[in-house]
Amino acid sequence: MAFRTVIRKESLFAPSLSSETRQPQTATEKILRRYAVGLPEGKVVRSGDYISISPWRILTHDNTAAVMGKFLTIGASKIRDPQQAVLAIDHDVASDSHSNMYGSVGCLGMAIVRSDAASIWATTKTWSLDPPVAKGTFLGTLPPGISGRDVIVALYDRPTIASMTTEWGALSGLMPVDSALERWLRAKATVSAALGDGVAANQITHERIDELMNNRPTADPGASYAKSFNLNLSTSSPIVSGPNSVRVATPLRELEAQDIRVNKAYPVSCTNGRASDIQSAARVFSEAAEKGEKAQVAPGVNFFIAAASLEQRIAEELWPLHRFGDPSTLLQPDEVGISASNRNSKGRMGSPDAKAYLTSPAVVAASALHGKTAGPGWYQKPDSFEQDIAFSIEEVPEKLIVEADSSEDDGAMVDILPGFPEKIQGEVVFCDADNINTDGIYPGNTYEDNITVKKMAEVVMENFDQDFGTATAILAKQIPLVVSSSFGNIFQRNSINNALMLVEAPRPCTATAGDFQGRLSDKMDCIPVLSDTGEGGENVLTRRTGWTSLWDAQETWTQKVGEVPPTVQMIAKAGLESWVKEDIAST
Repeated sequence: MAFRTVIRKESLFAPSLSSETRQPQTATEKILRRYAVGLPEGKVVRSGDYISISPWRILTHDNTAAVMGKFLTIGASKIRDPQQAVLAIDHDVASDSHSNMYGSVGCLGMAIVRSDAASIWATTKTWSLDPPVAKGTFLGTLPPGISGRDVIVALYDRPTIASMTTEWGALSGLMPVDSALERWLRAKATVSAALGDGVAANQITHERIDELMNNRPTADPGASYAKSFNLNLSTSSPIVSGPNSVRVATPLRELEAQDIRVNKAYPVSCTNGRASDIQSAARVFSEAAEKGEKAQVAPGVNFFIAAASLEQRIAEELWPLHRFGDPSTLLQPDEVGISASNRNSKGRMGSPDAKAYLTSPAVVAASALHGKTAGPGWYQKPDSFEQDIAFSIEEVPEKLIVEADSSEDDGAMVDILPGFPEKIQGEVVFCDADNINTDGIYPGNTYEDNITVKKMAEVVMENFDQDFGTATAILAKQIPLVVSSSFGNIFQRNSINNALMLVEAPRPCTATAGDFQGRLSDKMDCIPVLSDTGEGGENVLTRRTGWTSLWDAQETWTQKVGEVPPTVQMIAKAGLESWVKEDIAST
């Protein structure tokens, strides 16, 4: 799902992008609020609020058939706004969890799911969360041998970090509209004009680029950010994530010293599949040949490349390639894989007993060449180098809370629709863990369109805790509410679309954790060993607290949460598909 900041025949920016506002806004807020629909007059939407939106474009690639199935299920017969839908079969567009990649060219790209795409086809709109925004500032220059996988600066590397923001649970990864982007756009415009391609020539022109650069979306001075971080680029070094977690980052030099054998290597993916990525991987082998070394994959290593262009298809006819998804590409028990892809959750790339690492294409190629974790040898440590990663993070939640509590009321209180619960009461089941990923919640063997609710109840959370189903099974067991310090965007979308209510409330979660000893100190991407045990010394992953909770903020504690407008209430009450059916019937 994309919200335009470029490629438009009329004026690029509505007044809401450039006019003065009552509160300073970030660039994300300016773009997102421009596409909000159904807001009361004068209403100011704050970070954390839910809104209804009608995006500029909804893009689908090879999952279009799956979206069509949802489209027909909800009773739709035609796409309401054909100009809004882009269906791409012959080339790649981002329509799934990595639509964040559009942020690399200054476009607010947001991930949605099949139900959302079908909803937009049928009604032109869906719902969204106005997200808290983190601000990143890059300082200094990159040392030789550092790629965009380690840190992002050059335009051709920006898609990598924009795509990877998904893995941090982010809604988008918006990059600045700056001189680097302008140079890239102007090169595209010049080529399109020279080729005389009518479609491309009308989409990207130097005149439209002039308009964009004169009206580029920028944050207002004084805009509030939930978090700010500064990264000193000169202190960056090659990094490897894992095993089995994108959040466990280790300098390559430390892993090289461990001589970790590699069984399978995957140098390209949707995160790192550009010509420059393939070139960097090829350079590893060409330089080995120039040195008189064997320029071939080490014995015992399988090196996988998936065809992604006509040129590669021709090459495939000469050299058979295995594709991702082929059983032979999956990691087997006790194997080690190193990949330039975006996810390495436990069990995602094969057996849960295997180890998966993520890194740059060049490091993947070097590891395949040597048969163990290894770098290409290009990195040059700066003279002023002090540590492998130097960055600072300023968290300002208290500042935001004070601002929100002290701000004037910008509109009437939200009305509660009939059927939407004002209070929710029930037993509390506590999972005291951080970063529980989707593979832990919903295992891969359930990826079936026609799976029954009964089957879901049997397997949900089994990768997190084999005994979880005996305690509860979320929506399949009719649990009405999940409370967490924070939620990843994809989980949040799927939950609300399926009428599972979520509340982000860090303070009560922290307070609850304090009542139990032996908290998980590690991340749940790799399930660690608990120090807290139950009877017989068994680890406790899911705890039935014996508490009964009444969701009524004024009774025991106060936590400011985002507003839920009537449209989103209807979705949360019965699910997105039911709301779309009602909308179709009313029109």
